[in-house]
Amino acid sequence: MDIFGLDNLSLKLLIESLKEDHLNPTINQVEWKELEKSFGHKIYPEILRLLTQMEFEPEEARMHWHNVLAHRKNLKKTLGRDAGFRVALCDYFINIHPKLKNLIFVDVDLFLQKERAALIDELTGLYNRRFFNRVLKREIEHARRYDQLFSLLMLDIDNFKEYNDIHGHQAGDKALNEFAQILKQNARLIDHTIRYGGEEFAIILPRADIKQARLCAERHLRAVETHTFSGQERLPLGNFTVTIGVATYPINAQDGLELIQKADEALYIGKQKGRNRVVISSDERRRKFRYPLHVEMLFRLRDSAEKSFDRGTTRNISQTGMLCQTDEPVEAGRMLEIVLRHPFDRSELNFIARSVRLGKNPEKNRSYFLGLSIELGSEKEEKALEALGACPRIALFQQKS
Repeated sequence: MDIFGLDNLSLKLLIESLKEDHLNPTINQVEWKELEKSFGHKIYPEILRLLTQMEFEPEEARMHWHNVLAHRKNLKKTLGRDAGFRVALCDYFINIHPKLKNLIFVDVDLFLQKERAALIDELTGLYNRRFFNRVLKREIEHARRYDQLFSLLMLDIDNFKEYNDIHGHQAGDKALNEFAQILKQNARLIDHTIRYGGEEFAIILPRADIKQARLCAERHLRAVETHTFSGQERLPLGNFTVTIGVATYPINAQDGLELIQKADEALYIGKQKGRNRVVISSDERRRKFRYPLHVEMLFRLRDSAEKSFDRGTTRNISQTGMLCQTDEPVEAGRMLEIVLRHPFDRSELNFIARSVRLGKNPEKNRSYFLGLSIELGSEKEEKALEALGACPRIALFQQKS
């Protein structure tokens, strides 16, 4: 559930109060206490961001909020009339505590509509990647400040491409929407459910440790497996299933990008093991050492009609990930077909990868570093990749003694 969700009755009542300009230090105490009970002190930065588009830490936001309420009372004494909450807010951030320079007034209903539209995936009604990036950053900051855990689920629908090929894209879109509703129905009220891209979804689980995250993931897995999708009998397993990778901050990662990568790696381990399962990221068990590797790489989007490949160069590699340099940016979450060329005999190794991060190359204009999560489909591919890594005078995947 998000603070700006349309099903948040307390927020609706607060917005109505703002629209009517009846807000004062004591009004709507029931609604306000309900908001604080649901969201804690982060209600203050959320409301101030809604009203001013400025970002504050929770305690600073709470201070400003109550200062604005006090300033409204002072204005009333000075003017002999109630100037209203919105006037007090503007005067406070322009003259008392200068934060705003060029103020623009926007109707709150119109703003909420635009704000929500920018954060919602049109097909499924779930939150989108923009929302995901915003909330993940906030959860990281909150976890660091209060020394708390939170977890991330990365979910990928099994055999979705086959379903699309059999039934067409309209049926595929309907199945994606059904899948999204299943996730919403089985998520906790405080969870954030996101369509990450294509047939991949993400769920951010605030205050969830590894055990709680596993229970949440298994609940989603069972719900999908037992749901009857139209035409599912023609799938390899006779019904839709989902594979889920789980990672927990800060146990598995120290920042947001690493957390995504860890959950993504766990997801693809689940794919390799046969799909329809939950896999927990475990650094102790699966830590792989990364080695430099400089070979030619060809790549293209897996779902693109374009047949030509873009070019890049690998920089380093492990059994589960690879860093590349390329002039063509690829946003995180996209599936890629990868071709690596042997530097000596020009033989090729083909496999599937997912883009998990993108960064600019500071040493070269219009050049990017692309982080990939690798999906190797067989032991033969693993050995081929190992042999490729051994060529440039390195022992790829060699364990430290």
